[in-house]
Amino acid sequence: MDDMSKLSDAELDALLLAQVKEREQKVAMVIAMAMRPFKNWDEERVGRRIVALVEAGKVESFGDVRKWRFSEIRLLAGK
Repeated sequence: MDDMSKLSDAELDALLLAQVKEREQKVAMVIAMAMRPFKNWDEERVGRRIVALVEAGKVESFGDVRKWRFSEIRLLAGK
């Protein structure tokens, strides 16, 4: 798949969540791993989805997740 624009938000969320572990990881690493299959991807959309996952309680964040290299996320215990 070359273009992530064909993905729904739910599909994009699933790709991102598939990379999140129970230990803390840099947001930039999670995004880099999730976006590897795509030649073209929308950084702003991916950033919004990370924020949405935090706000929905799907992941726990450490730092400002809008600053990918300086923040971390992890799965909530039991998720």
